[in-house]
Amino acid sequence: MKKIFLLLSTLSIFFHASCDNKNDLELYEQTGAGLGTTYHIKYFSSEEINAQKAFDSIFEVINSSMSTYQDDSDISRINNGAQEVQVDVHFRKVFQASKKIFRESNGYFDPTVGSLVNAYGFGPDKPLKELQLEELDSLREIVGLWKSYV
Repeated sequence: MKKIFLLLSTLSIFFHASCDNKNDLELYEQTGAGLGTTYHIKYFSSEEINAQKAFDSIFEVINSSMSTYQDDSDISRINNGAQEVQVDVHFRKVFQASKKIFRESNGYFDPTVGSLVNAYGFGPDKPLKELQLEELDSLREIVGLWKSYV
């Protein structure tokens, strides 16, 4: 109980201090594109911070590693059957987290569902015209993290 009171007191002090200085701050906005979508960041500061290059470089690193929308990304190359792909630390962290969440959710979270996602039109590939039971069964054969790396 003492910890909660201390935390709330500290937050209250910071909140009031930030409110007092808010008149000295201006609202700035940063917008751009990345990871197949757009972003809008709003922040209060005494001066504008141009972080566009930093955001772009982060998105470039993540896209080259894990974008299913880029044919030359590491994950796309792996998904297309490439044997020798050197993945970066970001890929390894996401893959390890995916395996953990897969296990903890008893398979409800399954990062191998990309072929089904694409077939239904939610991925980078065009959807199948009409999903036949045989096509769905064939796609389901390759889905399931437990079939590979758990």
